[in-house]
Amino acid sequence: MSATKAPYRHGDNVRTAGAINGDLKAAGPFLFLSTLGATAREVSRTARPTRTGHFVLWWSAGDGACPRKGILLPISSCRDAELKQALLECTPLAAEHHHPPQGRTRANIHKDINDTLAKHGVSTTVLPDSCSFIEFSHASAFACRIFSSFDYVISVRDADPIEVLTTAPIPWKTYAEFVEWHNDGASISTERFRTWDCPSIALVDGSTASMSERNPENRSGIKTPALRLDRLLAVASGVADAPIGVEFVMETHGWARLEITTASQKAVIALSSVFCPFRNIVEFLRRISDGLLPVALEIDEEGQLTRLETHQTADSNRVLFLAVDDYDIETVHIQAMLNRSSLVQALRDALITFFDVRFDKKHWNDDDDFSDIIPTLRGMIHA
Repeated sequence: MSATKAPYRHGDNVRTAGAINGDLKAAGPFLFLSTLGATAREVSRTARPTRTGHFVLWWSAGDGACPRKGILLPISSCRDAELKQALLECTPLAAEHHHPPQGRTRANIHKDINDTLAKHGVSTTVLPDSCSFIEFSHASAFACRIFSSFDYVISVRDADPIEVLTTAPIPWKTYAEFVEWHNDGASISTERFRTWDCPSIALVDGSTASMSERNPENRSGIKTPALRLDRLLAVASGVADAPIGVEFVMETHGWARLEITTASQKAVIALSSVFCPFRNIVEFLRRISDGLLPVALEIDEEGQLTRLETHQTADSNRVLFLAVDDYDIETVHIQAMLNRSSLVQALRDALITFFDVRFDKKHWNDDDDFSDIIPTLRGMIHA
């Protein structure tokens, strides 16, 4: 594998940064230096030149999945023979740790890994609270040994299985330099970054962490439902349009929420900066305003998925609006007949109020400043 950067080319599944969703097993094992959580920009698959090699993997957690961001160090690239052999011998033990066989506990497995590391003179131990994968302590000698011995992945072909295309020697001379790069140079003196996130050092392969179960690009966004109710049904006489209320509320740590009420029904949807929904919401609103129906908006709540649907009826200004929770068992929170103009105005006004008054950039982990959204909304003609 050469150290030449392989640029991202749309359509060929080559990634130089962002989310990886294929099966890691065939390409592993790896050391993964990572922290929990990722912004929408970090999940994005188009790398900035300074972020090449900064990947997001998906760590299974119960019924959901959590993003972890960091760099991948193939064990096969290790130039330290003793360290490489130690990690290769630990890999099957790491797989046992993920699904302990009968008669084995994680404490037993941790002891075996620690004994293997000590046998090869590797000065680190397994953290006792390691859960889905084996994490090592941040011993300075161990970190220095890693940074002088490994290459890191700078491009992959994201498929099943993953193919590592290019690697390069680790460019950071110290762990501290890497931590600064990992945090994108964010100042520790700002209100948002009181301390930098320090990446953990974990041993992973495809079976160890099950990190490749979620595809963010397929779970969020605008969809076009196949069902055309306007060709099948007419609204019964006596069915009145429900009142519609919409409110966006700013929260903290990369979260906001959307509350929609129609008479006695209510849907509360968590909005995550990891899967930033605002531009999709504007497009959803535009299509309703322009009468491009039916249209659906799927919002990923970092595991849970909520779908908003708007269906045309035989009356061009009356729509069937649905808010459906797709998590585990499908639950319909809202099913109501609405005036299309009222729906557009409620969504439009609520978004303008949110970005004019409530939006707090310090608590939204995304580089997008959304400066063009309010002019777009104010220029939007009501349906």
